[in-house]
Amino acid sequence: PIHEQGDRSRPMVSTIEDMLKGMENTSPSKKSQKAITPEFLRCMICDSSTEIENEASDHAIDLICGGFFFAMRSCEFSKAPREGKTKPITLGGVVFFDKRRKALDQDHPDLIAIAFYVWVKFEDQKNGEKDESRTQRRSGDPDLCPVVHLARAVKRVRKFVPDANEKTPLCTISIKG
Repeated sequence: PIHEQGDRSRPMVSTIEDMLKGMENTSPSKKSQKAITPEFLRCMICDSSTEIENEASDHAIDLICGGFFFAMRSCEFSKAPREGKTKPITLGGVVFFDKRRKALDQDHPDLIAIAFYVWVKFEDQKNGEKDESRTQRRSGDPDLCPVVHLARAVKRVRKFVPDANEKTPLCTISIKG
């Protein structure tokens, strides 16, 4: 692996810059988006907290990792610079289920531990598809699990964004003052 857990001897920025430079050298098109690899995600996760704190960087990492498993485009889990046809995922578009497929409340105190599946609704997409949904199950990987990352993101929004509701975009974060 590129980065052993707990090993902070190699600066994170240097590692990420090396990966991006390597992807740039092999990319055939100037307009294509860079692929994110599991190794890249693991490097990002190394500097994040597993606690639900009001940190924009931790929220971004959880959104990126959760989005990776659904092959989401960034405009589906983040605010795009200009509004397009694709609608970002909202809190109401994310549902968690336990092993018996019973829906769990997003405010459940043990959501991260007991959620086994996560269902995501794609309200309106660039390709014209509306209300498409996909489900992922817990991966078993201690770092790369879509259920854990999306549960942390949802819990963070519910905890720190005043008046968060079903229509609140998942990418919303309350900046500390």
